[in-house]
Amino acid sequence: MDSFLPLLANYVGGFAQQEEMMDRALEQADPVELRSLVHKLKGTGAGYGYPDISTWAGTCEAALIQAGPGGTRDPAVLAAHSELRVLMLRAKMTLG
Repeated sequence: MDSFLPLLANYVGGFAQQEEMMDRALEQADPVELRSLVHKLKGTGAGYGYPDISTWAGTCEAALIQAGPGGTRDPAVLAAHSELRVLMLRAKMTLG
């Protein structure tokens, strides 16, 4: 497990940049970019020991698909994004 810690720290360390990019996608009302970002988190979260990140990223992605072009303003998207941010913060705090 100790050999996995540097990889885990690197993964979680990238959250700040991912959060900035997600925020930018929301600000610019860019559902395609936001969907791409959360899709990546959906695919990686569980593999790094954060299954809830994968789950909520998938929830956000599904909400974006359901909402269509105006998805960045959809309440379901915003709620899933908010929960995803909380989970990312918790992950950073546990490694902090």
